[in-house]
Amino acid sequence: MNLTQRRERLLVAVAGLILATASVTRAEVRYSVTDLGIGEAFAVNSSGVAVGAYSGSALLYDRGMVANLDPLGPGGRGWAEDINDSGQIVGWSEYSPLGGRRAVLWGSGTVTALLSPNAYESAACAINDHGQAVGYNWTTTEAGYPALWEDGAITNLNYRISPPLIPSRLGWWLCTANAINNAGQIAGQATYDQLGAYLYILQGDEAVFFVSLNGVIVEDISGTGQVVGYYVSQSGTGNPFGVLYSGGVLHNLGDWYPEGINSLGQVVGRMATPQGTHACIYWNGIKEDLNSLIDPGAGWTLWDATDINESGQIVGYGGYGAGPENAFLLTPIPEPATLSLLAAGLGAVWMGKRRATKGLRD
Repeated sequence: MNLTQRRERLLVAVAGLILATASVTRAEVRYSVTDLGIGEAFAVNSSGVAVGAYSGSALLYDRGMVANLDPLGPGGRGWAEDINDSGQIVGWSEYSPLGGRRAVLWGSGTVTALLSPNAYESAACAINDHGQAVGYNWTTTEAGYPALWEDGAITNLNYRISPPLIPSRLGWWLCTANAINNAGQIAGQATYDQLGAYLYILQGDEAVFFVSLNGVIVEDISGTGQVVGYYVSQSGTGNPFGVLYSGGVLHNLGDWYPEGINSLGQVVGRMATPQGTHACIYWNGIKEDLNSLIDPGAGWTLWDATDINESGQIVGYGGYGAGPENAFLLTPIPEPATLSLLAAGLGAVWMGKRRATKGLRD
């Protein structure tokens, strides 16, 4: 390799370092705000398509359009919890002839009740890109259980574990399945001796229980297996606080409510401020009010951030103007300082190539 080639590679490496720094430095990221329409958005896929609910109606937010998702029957109610990259949506629908909520899947313009044997209430909480959905099925014949819906069948996750958990035997019992990632890892809450709420993570037929903290409410699991949620005292004493499971350790994130996490480890949720509840983001050990990272003249007060996708887009809901609560989509944009650094780095590469070319001609 000659001197010119070494210099060019060095310049490319420098520009790459500037780009990498620009992409991961928390303080450099701000957001544009898109008004999705009335309601609350709860989940967003990689295309920026979101789902949520308002006044008993499940909603789809897609490219400036707001669409009602059909309930299971006339006069029914609905709630959309999650959406995958194929546009499949899960949640629940309440229809009086059924006697309570039922887990449902919306796809290809139709609503389908997910198999829920002997249920008096069921709901689907999350779906991954393989079409695997998880939630719960509370039945009239046995203890309620976390459910996995796949290929038209339902599995009680307590019986998926080897050896199976048995409700009549004192010990661990999985109660809910709140989140699933594309690797098939499932996170939820379990009880021990029919008491408490402990975090569990299930992969295949093996479950790991975290006994150090009783009272964890699970919200989300990332593609890398990190889990977020919050702690609520089972005795009614003490303050709630956010928790993050990462690297085999359950971390205390402080006095706020984490709700969503992506594979970069960016966590979103809500926190208390002197001005009321505000949406926030936590990344690389720093928590920030999302209201401080948008144009102050945008007219928004962001109340809650509920989900974040792999591109860093965030959905949630807040106050916009004088109207009712509205769903929002935040899209990250680099600050001018970051763009200047990037431009300088790319300019250096261009100048280096120009000089190298000139040197070869000379």
